[in-house]
Amino acid sequence: MAAIKLSRRRFLAAAALAPLAFKRLAAAIPPARPKYKYIDIHTHLGAFYHGQTVTVDGLLGWMDEHDVERAVVQPLISPEAAPSVHTNEAALAAAKSHPDRL
Repeated sequence: MAAIKLSRRRFLAAAALAPLAFKRLAAAIPPARPKYKYIDIHTHLGAFYHGQTVTVDGLLGWMDEHDVERAVVQPLISPEAAPSVHTNEAALAAAKSHPDRL
């Protein structure tokens, strides 16, 4: 096998131009969309500390923005996350109002 003679100047020039070649190649390939949307298996609705409230409409909007097809809704029962304990009724009502998503 014959050795390839490459000067330092040619090596540095090729190394400097390589990212441009890969950038053009990457631009020619369109980004692939995922075959399936996501399923969020841990979601809460209700009023959190710091004045944050997650509503059904807010959750559905977030899901649409992030390619989430379905979500499992759970009540807020953690005393660290909310000022009060929420029962299952709110989660069940949300699921009944959007059975194809929640």
